[in-house]
Amino acid sequence: MRRFAHLSTAYVCGRRSGTILESEGDVDQAFHNTYERVKLRGEAALRRAGARVGVDVRVFRPSIVGGAAPATAGGTFHLVVRDAPTQAELLTTLADRLGVRGVSLVDARSAPLTELSPLERTVARMLEGYRPYLTQHVRFDDSATRRVLADTGLAPAALSAEAVHALIDEALVGEDARKARRLLDASEKRS
Repeated sequence: MRRFAHLSTAYVCGRRSGTILESEGDVDQAFHNTYERVKLRGEAALRRAGARVGVDVRVFRPSIVGGAAPATAGGTFHLVVRDAPTQAELLTTLADRLGVRGVSLVDARSAPLTELSPLERTVARMLEGYRPYLTQHVRFDDSATRRVLADTGLAPAALSAEAVHALIDEALVGEDARKARRLLDASEKRS
């Protein structure tokens, strides 16, 4: 695990007033209740544990999760985008964004990755942590989430082509991505 997301509360600020910075945690504040105190302690404990084992801990602090909703008590809600692209569509978008043709994703469990080119080795290394997700064909039912959202007048989140491009661009800033780009450029010059 490289990253962990923790849902806390903005009210770890306790009884303080004024602007509360996202970078602030324990500043010897008094609390309104045990919930606030425990949430702040939880944040600190998770950050320490993450630092100890090299996991990026991200804390999300909503100001309030509102509304009594007895009908949703005990429910599970998939927080996913509506009409998510298929893996094949994502691969096509990725290839288009990179300007490459003839790309296919091979499931290493059924087709061993042998005799790879330097570019293929680099891309395989970049995708290693994501490979199980890229070869899994799944659609998450979000009917419970949609019902709750409909009651509030909100629409489910959508994933635009621009957002996918931004995610790809973000992934292309690491050293492996730069190496892949150099190898791709070199192979295009040879063709």
